[in-house]
Amino acid sequence: MNSFHQAASTWDDRPVHWERSEAIAKLIKEKTVLKPEMTALEFGAGTGILSYLLKDEFSHIVLMDNTPEMLTMIDEKIENLGITNFETLLFDLEKKPYHYRLFDVIFTQMAMHHVTNIPLVIERFAGDVET
Repeated sequence: MNSFHQAASTWDDRPVHWERSEAIAKLIKEKTVLKPEMTALEFGAGTGILSYLLKDEFSHIVLMDNTPEMLTMIDEKIENLGITNFETLLFDLEKKPYHYRLFDVIFTQMAMHHVTNIPLVIERFAGDVET
């Protein structure tokens, strides 16, 4: 079993996960011109900590991950906290392209080192690869 399957339920309990996400959220806010009508994709969202910290910056955030247990944790947050602008998506961008909507911003943290074919995923972020 994948370690992320086992870790999902206690992922948010580790302060380092929050500290890293807070630092990245701060940089995104400082370095990116954000507008409330913008939409975003968090690739490799895990339990959605980063998106949670950025939820007030976007009209809608799709939290994409290929680990169902991580997305279950986000779905619980959505329900428990009444978050209305999140949508979880079980999807593996390495296996197929995503053509269902465009995003103003794509962000990720601590996920790309798990990707086998980084150029393919980057091209798919841009919508340039059909296969």
